[in-house]
Formats: sequence, structure tokens, C-alpha cells
Amino acid sequence: MKHRNPKHPSTRYKLIILVLILLIIISSFAAYKYVNLKKEGVHFKKAVYPIRAVMEYSRDLGITGNRSLDYPRIPIGTTVTRDIALNNDYGFRLRIVPSLQGNVTPYVVSSMAPITLEIGEIKKFNVSISGHGQPGNYTGNLTLDLYKLI
Repeated sequence: MKHRNPKHPSTRYKLIILVLILLIIISSFAAYKYVNLKKEGVHFKKAVYPIRAVMEYSRDLGITGNRSLDYPRIPIGTTVTRDIALNNDYGFRLRIVPSLQGNVTPYVVSSMAPITLEIGEIKKFNVSISGHGQPGNYTGNLTLDLYKLI
């Protein structure tokens, strides 16, 4: 009859402990991914809006009534705003994450915080450009990443 030394666990116990540790690690990773999906949602669409702005020394705004993100003339020292209507006509909740690219970015004074839209909800998102730069042409893109909230 062979006696086991209580200070040295058998290979079977070591294997069981290893499997338990692996299960804990895997379940922790799965829980993290689930919580992150609940928070951020599943990315499914990207909308990119080109921005063109001309800053100049002028008192005449020269803004047309269209709903594009064109800012044909922004007098130095003023701020001009354009609105985008965000309409959730999907059958699920949306999280919209805006971001900016291009040389117009330092002059955009709008909030780029994520927006949550319920089913059927409409919200205005305004993009304001400050004419506190040097005269010139500025361009960029407003990107709206859409996430399906689960």
C-alpha cells in the first residue's frame, strides 16, 4: 500500500485546479465582452458627412438654407451652426458615436459625445464651426458610427 504525502497534491488534483483556473479566466473574459457589448453595442453602420468651410473677413454670412454641412462663408470671429436630424427608424435602440477628421477639426465647437436613440426617436445633432481661425479653406469629415444596443 502506497501512502500519499499530504504536502504534495496528486496530479489529478493539480489538473482539476488548472481546469478551474482556466474556466474562471474564460468566464471572466466572456463576462467582460458581454458587459462591453451591452454598453457600446454592435457596430453595424458608418455615415460620413464631408465638411467644407471657408473663413473670411466679412460681415455678410452668405449662408444658404440647405441642410448640408457646407459652410460657404464664415466671418472671422463668428460661429455658424448646421443641424443634422438623427432619426432611429430601426427596430432597436441605437448608440451613435460621432468623430471628426481633417483640418477643420480644431474649429468645430460641437459636442462629440455619444448619443443614444430609442426606437422611433428623432434628435437634432448640431455641428458648429467657430470662425476664430485664419482666413482660408478648411475641410474634414464628420463620421457617425452606429451601434445596435442589445
